[in-house]
Amino acid sequence: MRLWDFALDFYRREGVAMACLELQDRGNVDVNVLIHALWRTVIREETLEQGDIEAADAHVAAWREEVVLPLRAIRRRLKSGPAPAPDKATEKLRDRVKAAELDAEHIELDTLEAIPAAASLSKTSDTRQRAAAAVLLVLEHFSPGQSELLAHAIETLVDAI
Repeated sequence: MRLWDFALDFYRREGVAMACLELQDRGNVDVNVLIHALWRTVIREETLEQGDIEAADAHVAAWREEVVLPLRAIRRRLKSGPAPAPDKATEKLRDRVKAAELDAEHIELDTLEAIPAAASLSKTSDTRQRAAAAVLLVLEHFSPGQSELLAHAIETLVDAI
């Protein structure tokens, strides 16, 4: 299964969108790196290490910082202002910015998918255990020491696997 298809399927599962937004907004997590880590552990059955998360993040950090995040900031800002926003005309613009943001995230996921698989496959057949470990690695990378504060979001993601 391609990473983009996994991301779309996973994001539509109950509670996943809200959990991802919480991790993004409160934990500073790049959700694309998170979904990539889950895809690698669930679909590719890899066991990831902190270095894998660091490498994935480094691979897309400039794209995220220079393209994805500015588009997200514009989209969010257009929801309430500046004047003349919000109105019908600015809502159309916001929709186009939202589409551009989604395109940018698609490019980020395609870039992440191109990272070669780990040399060794997982030694555990427990998909849930691999997924939980991946989520914790990602959270530790982006927001060290915050796993207890974001435990509900983590649990929601692991349950959705």
